Amino acid sequence: MKQADGFYKYWSFLIIYTLFIFFISTFPGNYFQKAPRFIFLDKIAHIFIYSVLGLISLRAFRGEKGITGRNLLFCLIYCMLVGVFDEAYQSLVPERTVDFFDLLSDFSGALIGSLIYYKSVTF
Repeated sequence: MKQADGFYKYWSFLIIYTLFIFFISTFPGNYFQKAPRFIFLDKIAHIFIYSVLGLISLRAFRGEKGITGRNLLFCLIYCMLVGVFDEAYQSLVPERTVDFFDLLSDFSGALIGSLIYYKSVTF
């Protein structure tokens, strides 16, 4: 039972948040035209959403053991894979397109979030 508690404690929120990201991607592109327009608003949104993903994924990969370079690497690989699959999924949604700069914003956000978590735990 102890191992199951660790799974729920560290991995359940990551799984739910990852599904939330894909849920957001199901909205057609014209759905977001109702939002206020600012320069680079979509890139800022990508950075914010993926910084949260980076933070909670590093927390999950860390578990009870502490942060290592390997945990950070797995965290960033996981976030990058989510970003790649999210962009591929968006290509199937009406009026959504694949954008390399979205992927770059995703990875930047994941890096920022994981470093924030790393600093908060090791400080």
